[in-house]
Amino acid sequence: MDVLLVPALAVDTLGRRIGWGHDRYDEIVRQAGSSTLVIAVVHDGDLWDAAVEPIPEEPHDRRVDMVVTPTRALLLPPGMARRGVLLLPAPSA
Repeated sequence: MDVLLVPALAVDTLGRRIGWGHDRYDEIVRQAGSSTLVIAVVHDGDLWDAAVEPIPEEPHDRRVDMVVTPTRALLLPPGMARRGVLLLPAPSA
């Protein structure tokens, strides 16, 4: 699997996500493997600044690689999530 879209209630700027509470997508992400690009799709208000409002993380959680909102995309380069982010502008309409 190359790309996996996952729902989220919220995602922070380090790629930690709040899911729907049943760990179903966590299991799918684990099965997909580390080479799969995991993308969370959320509303703008559901993308949190990890420096201000970090999302708790469990040992079994895998962070998402990218977050897409209606106005922007936040790419967390593989292996770089703890060091920084790259903001990409939304495509022009």
